[in-house]
Amino acid sequence: MNLDLKVVNALKGLVIDGVGKANSGHPGGAMGSMSIVYYLFTNVLKFDPQNPKWQGRDRFVLSAGHMSMQLYSLLHANGWLELEELKKFRQLHSKTPGHPECDETPGVECTTGPLGQGAAMSVGIALASKHLQARLDQELFDYNTYSLLGDGCMQEEITMGAASYAGHLGLNNLVWIYDRNKIQISGTIDRSTSDNDQSVYEGFGWEVWNMDGKNHDEIKSTLEKARHTSKRKKPLLIIANTLMAEGCATMEGTHKTHGAPLPAEELKKTKEKLGLPADKTFYFTSEHKDHYQRNFDQKSKEVKKWQARLDKKLEDSSFSAAYQKLFDEKQRPFNQLSAIDWDISKPMASRNAFGKCLEQWGSENPEFIG
Repeated sequence: MNLDLKVVNALKGLVIDGVGKANSGHPGGAMGSMSIVYYLFTNVLKFDPQNPKWQGRDRFVLSAGHMSMQLYSLLHANGWLELEELKKFRQLHSKTPGHPECDETPGVECTTGPLGQGAAMSVGIALASKHLQARLDQELFDYNTYSLLGDGCMQEEITMGAASYAGHLGLNNLVWIYDRNKIQISGTIDRSTSDNDQSVYEGFGWEVWNMDGKNHDEIKSTLEKARHTSKRKKPLLIIANTLMAEGCATMEGTHKTHGAPLPAEELKKTKEKLGLPADKTFYFTSEHKDHYQRNFDQKSKEVKKWQARLDKKLEDSSFSAAYQKLFDEKQRPFNQLSAIDWDISKPMASRNAFGKCLEQWGSENPEFIG
């Protein structure tokens, strides 16, 4: 077994142990798409291993937020989340709630509970990158936004509306990865949908690729190609055909792994199949972590190069003033917005009143986009 597969299997082990200890959660989807997110985090995403909030980072949004143990296992491998927190999955006051919470866990970009909300927010994040490039500097804020969506996300109207807008704007820095395992919590998706996603998204103005989400070589070649946004003029949807609960001993492909922990005997046999010690829980060794972090030195070099460019740009007073207004907490104008006055003796539609607020506050707040 090669090291990549060993680490992927160890990450799957963290998922099934976290869900098992909590006696609650969604292991199947997290297992089925683990190979994809593993390669994304280790080889594709730009981030600072020492600082989850580095401004130049690529963004990753787990729209399928119920698969949160997948993200938590990756954040542990990044060195940002203690193993003890994985053991407190879904417990009060832990950093590992049932759905990712951006104010609770380092490395979580936005809170994703209801399906489709993360997809929509990823469009806003990608738009923010374009906004910052236009206002400040193209190279400093030339980051990509990736989002992992499940079958449920793809069925939500908010996803469709956000996708339409992203296509309209031509957000070529946005990549959605659709984890298409064809399973929902109560059964197969063909009972409720027969959409041709490729035709739908091409109609929205997206580029659409198909990928075997079980083939590691295909995952690598597809994600490497996806990172080069300059070669596209459109947002990208990657339809990844995966297998629910890939790696399970006897329950691969079944909806019974979607929203419930693996039965004890299945968990034991699954660990044996994955090459993990069945008598140990939360098994993630220094060998696993070292291989997972093999590219961290290169990532750190990219951060230093970015910081040098920012330092040079900050020598310009006009750039510095604009930058500080956006990123200095003391200068951000959220608590200094003007009061809005209008003649209350005359009737005004609430939409017009709201529009007046947006127009005034938007002129005062450079972060505001509408």
